[in-house]
Amino acid sequence: MTHITCSRELAALLNDSSPATPEDATETPIDWVDGLWVNGDTYDVDAAATTSNRLAFADGSAAVEWKPAGSDCWGSTNPCGHVPGRPDARERAHWVPASTAEWACAHDNVGVSRDWRTVNVWDANGYTDTTVYDTVAEAEAAAEREVAALAEICSEHHTDED
Repeated sequence: MTHITCSRELAALLNDSSPATPEDATETPIDWVDGLWVNGDTYDVDAAATTSNRLAFADGSAAVEWKPAGSDCWGSTNPCGHVPGRPDARERAHWVPASTAEWACAHDNVGVSRDWRTVNVWDANGYTDTTVYDTVAEAEAAAEREVAALAEICSEHHTDED
């Protein structure tokens, strides 16, 4: 991985990394508030949103949470997923995206994605509009407004028979 653009990539990076020293193995995200260094780039950490089991980037692009072994995150808005060739994620401790949501209208190929504090509205013609909000609550509310507007347009153009 050369850079991190979203929570899923951050989770994958952390899940695939091993501590370099025994001291590193005892660290939590609180120990990383000076930044996370990846492939020569330093990602600033949001010290206010980062806890002992959550790592959040200051730019609002990504946040992950630690799930202890045995935690069940299936059926949540942030499913752990199964990686081929590895034990089921629920059987081991692992990182998952902290707060994401996605909606798409299949008829019109439009949608809204939210990853932590970032909201992206897109369509299949290449349109994309990304806004980073000051808080997760503001991003959630903005994403809900965008979904409602697009869902109304989508329902006006299509019936259940389409």
